[in-house]
Amino acid sequence: MAVAMTRHTSEVDVYHDGPFKGLGSRHNVSHWGCGSKEARISQALWNRFYYYLSGGDERLGELMSAQRDLDTLLYRIDPMRLAEPRGLYPCTAPARLRIGPDWMAYAANWMTEYERTRNPRYWQKLLTGMESISRLPQGIFSGPKALGYDPATGQVSWEGDPKMENTNHLLSLMGGTEFMGELLGYDEVPDAWRTTWLNYCAEYRPRAIRGKRNGYPMARLAAYAHWQSALRTTTVSRTELFEGTMAEYERAIPTPEQFSTNGISTWTLDAIYLLEVCPPPLRTNGLNPPQK
Repeated sequence: MAVAMTRHTSEVDVYHDGPFKGLGSRHNVSHWGCGSKEARISQALWNRFYYYLSGGDERLGELMSAQRDLDTLLYRIDPMRLAEPRGLYPCTAPARLRIGPDWMAYAANWMTEYERTRNPRYWQKLLTGMESISRLPQGIFSGPKALGYDPATGQVSWEGDPKMENTNHLLSLMGGTEFMGELLGYDEVPDAWRTTWLNYCAEYRPRAIRGKRNGYPMARLAAYAHWQSALRTTTVSRTELFEGTMAEYERAIPTPEQFSTNGISTWTLDAIYLLEVCPPPLRTNGLNPPQK
């Protein structure tokens, strides 16, 4: 099933010719009825796993290579042209994108190209993006949905109100959390970006509650923040770590009226992630073993 889904998402859901070449089309059973032609659907991140497990499937290699410069389409195809027209907010950059899911998808393409070819151009573009986002006044939360972007350099910018913020919840819903789990494994990732990501994970839920209730608790983000906190201090026990993340886990459980494909799949991924980074304390005959 995983192989068939990889083939489907890489071949059927993606334009291979014409003005949208390289982009994917979301929503609609017919695949092509939706006006959103975006990089999040076609990003190389979805294909990496089968590519490596298969020993380097040539067709998937071709498809992933075709994604490496996909951000240049932003010069003429604005992903937010309908949902948030350019005239709403100041922007002198040559293009626009959202940090999530747009920049995350492009960044996943660059990481994939770099790990396959070691071409420094794509790692540099990735670095530029991480550094420029880290310098934004609210980090990943900065601005409205669409920010300024320069495809030639990878620079992300925001020229408007420094206090404006949004939750960027699509960042996590569209593979951003999983991508960051891969990217942060590189020692070359700047400390500023590690801090920016940790702040996003720790502050996502409070800001979502304070600002806009988007309906996605994203317990994985809180779990990562708790996990990193435990790694940095000896005062957090394994029991406290698990109980702290379980609070987010329980808030993420959908009620019957909230059942949906998005809701159930998000909850399931949260459960898998929490059990990995914040496992419950081991028990023997009903007694907790000594903490190491």
